[in-house]
Amino acid sequence: CSSDLASDLELLSTVGPMSVFVGQHTVYTVTLQNHGPNDATGVQVQVYLPVGIHYVSDTSDHHFDPDTGIWTIGSLSEGLSDTISITVDATIQGDR
Repeated sequence: CSSDLASDLELLSTVGPMSVFVGQHTVYTVTLQNHGPNDATGVQVQVYLPVGIHYVSDTSDHHFDPDTGIWTIGSLSEGLSDTISITVDATIQGDR
């Protein structure tokens, strides 16, 4: 394995609001940062949405499959980041 091919990727996620009533929206925001030293290729992120959540929409410039939770970014250059915000509805009451 060559260190010349390495990329240091950092995944950050937030959700808000945490507590919602049935039918209310909440937003999951996921950001992937490439700290280098190289560009990353073939990048996919698995976004797990809990039971009781129904996908409504997302804001990504890349493909997100709500059935599998896979966010396909493809390439992410060194020093750059990409963010997806996923709007969902609560179908059961509780903390998400």
